[in-house]
Amino acid sequence: MSNVTNLDTYRRIPTSSIIDTVERALTDDLLTGVDVGTTKRVRNDGRGTKHMITWDLVDQTAYINGDKITPRIILYNSYEKECALTLHIGFLRWVCNNGMFTGDATYATRIIHRVGETCEDKLDELYTGVAAAIQFITSGELVRQMNDATSKRLSTSEMCLIAAQLGCLSKRSKLRLVEKIIRPGLRLREEDRNNTVWTLWNMVNEEIRTSSRGGEVRLAERNNGLLSSISELAA
Repeated sequence: MSNVTNLDTYRRIPTSSIIDTVERALTDDLLTGVDVGTTKRVRNDGRGTKHMITWDLVDQTAYINGDKITPRIILYNSYEKECALTLHIGFLRWVCNNGMFTGDATYATRIIHRVGETCEDKLDELYTGVAAAIQFITSGELVRQMNDATSKRLSTSEMCLIAAQLGCLSKRSKLRLVEKIIRPGLRLREEDRNNTVWTLWNMVNEEIRTSSRGGEVRLAERNNGLLSSISELAA
């Protein structure tokens, strides 16, 4: 803990407590039989140590508009004030062998490492939220809703117009995206060849990540209501 400053205001939130809560929700009687794959990664960058734990519901793979997706839970935590404890539940879109986490979170929570914001008070809320989100996903209802919300076909000009109106993209990002819209051959994935709301949503998600790696846009500034924004513009 030598890297921690202001220890009088810092509160350690044990990752093990959150893991136990998530896995208790995953093994609830209502979820018996769900096959879960778990991976853990620890990174020390010289400033502090971060933990990332993921749970993949490997037997719940589904398809949205022909695109392969897998439900995933991602937990981040740090012991040296590097980041708040965060938990996200959503879909892993299979872009490559590593996949890509994309889209609006089905469930998300954040706990700050500060005295007075106790982890214990959040555990019951966390258990309820995780269990409800997983049951919603495994019921198939989320996939049906996503198919309905994203299957609308768009013309090339409509896609370009929507991309130009999105505030979460930099000017350079918009130009790159419009070029891919106009020239479908630049889209590397077969699933992205169709002009639909789903295609545009995922292309924008990928462009946001490209922009963040290039320092053009901070990933934290991305529009969490991106799908809603695109759907409204496409209406």
